[in-house]
Amino acid sequence: MRNVPPSLAALIPALILSALTTAEQARADGPKLFFSTQDIADIRSRLDHEPFQSMLDWMLSLDPASGDVPSNPDRSERYGWAYNAHHYATLYLLTGDEAHAAEARQYVLNLTSASQWADNSYRSLGRSMMVRGAAIGYDLTRGSDVWSDAERAQISLDFKAMGDSLLASGGSGWPSGPANNWRAVRYSGAGLAYLATDEPINPAQTIDVAYNQVVNYLTANLTTSTDSAGWKAEPINYNTYPAAFWGTFNQAMMRYDPQRDLTQEVHGAAYAMTSVMFATIPIERGNGLGLVPDFANGHPHYRSEGTAGLSFANIPVEHLPAARWHYDRFFGSSGDQ
Repeated sequence: MRNVPPSLAALIPALILSALTTAEQARADGPKLFFSTQDIADIRSRLDHEPFQSMLDWMLSLDPASGDVPSNPDRSERYGWAYNAHHYATLYLLTGDEAHAAEARQYVLNLTSASQWADNSYRSLGRSMMVRGAAIGYDLTRGSDVWSDAERAQISLDFKAMGDSLLASGGSGWPSGPANNWRAVRYSGAGLAYLATDEPINPAQTIDVAYNQVVNYLTANLTTSTDSAGWKAEPINYNTYPAAFWGTFNQAMMRYDPQRDLTQEVHGAAYAMTSVMFATIPIERGNGLGLVPDFANGHPHYRSEGTAGLSFANIPVEHLPAARWHYDRFFGSSGDQ
């Protein structure tokens, strides 16, 4: 297992939790899903001193061509495009280097021009991964000059088309049952697509539908009990994988409408990502103790697929120190121990 600098655990929550401005302010400034221009300036101001400088240096050292930014061979190059769009857009957000924005742009355009984009027959898990990578990749680079006006107009249409596609069909392999993780993935992808588009939409027929479907999923999976500690009806690995999507959607949704928060809608949602970590420390697994927390769907990185830094953004504040400790223990300099 390749180690990640321990202080990296502090970077992602710092980035995500710093997004405090409203969606209206964000739209006026450029980026609108997660950060405003002022948020980005505040984030960049931290990088002049430690530990953030070392964390940025490590991120800049990653080479997607060598596999540092992982892809998913089971899903061909589309998953790799999603990872890389996210990766380079994050580097642009941190540095303002137009070369990173140009890299992100190319991967976003690869995604939106793929034949599977907005194809109702293609599995919704794949479509949601594609739109998640494209939405993050585009939104974090909206302030860059690499995008032409024509491209901005087209990608807005593309996001609208993907939202419509995901609402219309779950695609191949769509399972039944309201508690299945596919439901969270599909409708979170749809919601994020609608939040990313600049096209006029009717929220009651688009964003609200997607949001309510995710609430239904969390309710069915976690129950409505106030005693719910985040344990789900599915296997353990599905405590966190769906949160890669509903967690991303939730952060964008809270900026769109501060009254909407999935972790407040369903009590157990706030604990879904930490319950596995905290409860499984005593379990023996051959070379150590504790079930490795699924911070990133099996990949120890801060990038696209998996819960990544969203495990910090969507959990109770009082759990942050323990979550950071777990991250360092399994993926940081403390090693796998």
